[in-house]
Amino acid sequence: MPDNTEHQRKVTAGAVVPVELDLLEQRSFEEGVTMHRHAVRDAREANSC
Repeated sequence: MPDNTEHQRKVTAGAVVPVELDLLEQRSFEEGVTMHRHAVRDAREANSC
């Protein structure tokens, strides 16, 4: 199995900080589609813990 460490380093080099989300609504439809509606948490609130 090839070592992909260098590839992962390149992919994640420009990564951004993860975003905290709150699930506001989740619905399933007859066609098999699921909708998720989220709100982005305020970064100041997420870091206060």
